[in-house]
Amino acid sequence: MTKLSDIGFFIGDRLGAPPRVVRLFMVILGIMMGVHIFASLFWFVKILSCSPTEVLEFLDSKGLEQDTAAGMASTYVLSFYFVVTVWTTVGFGDMSATNTAEQIFCVFTMITGSVMFAVLISEVQEVQQQSQRTQIAKTKFVSKTLDFLQENDVPEHLQQLIIDWTRFSFEEQERKRDESDVINDLPHALQTELIQFLYAPMLCKVGVLGIATRNNEIDLPAFQALYLVH
Repeated sequence: MTKLSDIGFFIGDRLGAPPRVVRLFMVILGIMMGVHIFASLFWFVKILSCSPTEVLEFLDSKGLEQDTAAGMASTYVLSFYFVVTVWTTVGFGDMSATNTAEQIFCVFTMITGSVMFAVLISEVQEVQQQSQRTQIAKTKFVSKTLDFLQENDVPEHLQQLIIDWTRFSFEEQERKRDESDVINDLPHALQTELIQFLYAPMLCKVGVLGIATRNNEIDLPAFQALYLVH
């Protein structure tokens, strides 16, 4: 699963997908793999616990063929469908355990499914909270500012200007905070390359600061001082 996650995040990076989307996709993919494994186990348990005649009768009752590619594919889909109904505790009633071995398998499958879907729900909630955390903080900050302005009878046109600036200021501060956290957490060599990539073109266009650059390469000590001031 760890290697699968690494592959998923690698593909996500290449496609430019947001990390939260990749994370959610990997959780869903993990659950689909779990269903696949349990579907295969279900059919294995049925073959071991039932006689060949009972297996044939079961296939005939579902209108499935035997020993053909189409019949094997349909049998797999049926097993997959049954495991999903057990995991989700839906239980349509069109399929059920027919002997003790299958009943034991279904109990184990329901317990595992409950855990897997609990993990999925928690992951979905965490991804949603991560995506909404900044928006919620901005809304609270803007609401607090608006309450202050209204309590002091500030004119509406001035309120709107202040609120617009408040939103912009909050977003800019968040961007700078994220940028600072990322840069400060990097080793010195990577800090140098990232700072050069982000700011060299901009600084080369500024006459006074252009002295600190040459061929799009930054005098790092001088620029780091400027960056900290910024």
